[in-house]
Amino acid sequence: MSETLGPEPLLPTSPAAAVPHQPGPTDRPTGRTPGAPARPPLRPEKPARPGLSLGRRALWSFGDQALSSLTNAALSIVVAREVGQASFGAFSLALVTFSFVIGISRAVVSDVFVIQFSGAAEAERRPAVRRSTGGALAIGVLAGSVCLFAGLLLPHHETRTALLALGLSLPGLLLQDSWRFVFFAADRPAAAFVNDLVWAVVQFSAVGALIVTGRHSIFLITLAWGGAALMAAGVACAQGALLPAPGGALAWFRDNRHLNVRMGLDYVINMGAVNLTTYLIGAFIGLVAVGALRAAQVILGPLQLVYSGSQAFLLPVLSRQAGRGQDLRRTALLVSGAVTAVSATWSGFLLAIPNHWGEEILGDSWDAARTLLPLSCLAMVAVSMSLGPALALRALQRPGLQLRVTLTQAPLILALGLLGARLDGAVGAAAGLALAQVAGATTIWVLLLRFPEPPAAATLPRSRRPL
Repeated sequence: MSETLGPEPLLPTSPAAAVPHQPGPTDRPTGRTPGAPARPPLRPEKPARPGLSLGRRALWSFGDQALSSLTNAALSIVVAREVGQASFGAFSLALVTFSFVIGISRAVVSDVFVIQFSGAAEAERRPAVRRSTGGALAIGVLAGSVCLFAGLLLPHHETRTALLALGLSLPGLLLQDSWRFVFFAADRPAAAFVNDLVWAVVQFSAVGALIVTGRHSIFLITLAWGGAALMAAGVACAQGALLPAPGGALAWFRDNRHLNVRMGLDYVINMGAVNLTTYLIGAFIGLVAVGALRAAQVILGPLQLVYSGSQAFLLPVLSRQAGRGQDLRRTALLVSGAVTAVSATWSGFLLAIPNHWGEEILGDSWDAARTLLPLSCLAMVAVSMSLGPALALRALQRPGLQLRVTLTQAPLILALGLLGARLDGAVGAAAGLALAQVAGATTIWVLLLRFPEPPAAATLPRSRRPL
């Protein structure tokens, strides 16, 4: 499924669909063996109906994100109700680990695929599909092996079994997720929705069967979750009429290193700053403050659906516009304006709701969350303002500029968050984090306005592109 269950990065990331591509003399190399016959397309081409097609793509993209969010929330609720606190804590640890690993996979495989191949001809995209899904599978095997090794060393039974199950599940989880991005890039968001629906039905059927039979150990529940993803990945292979090529993973990483190295670093540094700041705030001023910050984020959760859906829909659209040489600054401004308006509207609604509504949603955590809500809303509005230029820089194949933003913002997240916590507890921490987001949004807009064109290396064959 598209949306992960762990912490969200402060600068969002993901993909979706757009208009047909007409190959020309400057197109990228196809990657086919010379002399090999062209493979038939994944599906017959249909006459384009631009307005209706764009609306349908948006509908399917946001529908897929909504399905993912609801499924993830429902799974967490079911597990929390059926297992003990220690088991649920172990399951949560597995989800946080999965969130981090899938973020890396998206940064170095899936987002790169969308940027490079959203407007590609079918003959060029098919070999890339096999290599990119093979790359995701290889990351799953590698990360899964690390989880298995770590699980064998851990003394705590619940944590050990959760990590062992996650280690077995990661190849299927990452492969299924990579296919979603393939469908978005191929202008088939409905196929991604159907595949996520298959995963949801299979996983809840399996988890339900475990609960009914009284065999709902955390190992089996985690394995059911991952096993359902593997089955959905098999369905995706049938939907795309292709099999992943793990043997092409190294070629994928090598040929796209001008993007995936910096995009991977951007994700790791960003998430590292967020998580380290959270841990240190808890150490300095206590877990109650961390809980208050988290509660404020929970009630702002619907905005994450807006961000992830916008990314899923817009990254392929912007990538195709960039491929046609269009100026993306106006589009970035429209995207940020629209998403910021939604964020401001939702924030205003939350600030105006009666206290008893908040207590119904968050219980005893509402009072602390309400105090932090104005500052948390400011942070989310700043993230909204940065979404348009963040997607534009990715579409322009400018990961170095995004990494520059992260290298500016990450120290601010850490320094301002901790300084604020020391000066004024949770309120000060929320203020520091909000200021860091405003600084990041300002920086990324300045960079997009200064560098609105793709780098010269983006027009070169992949084998000649510099690091």
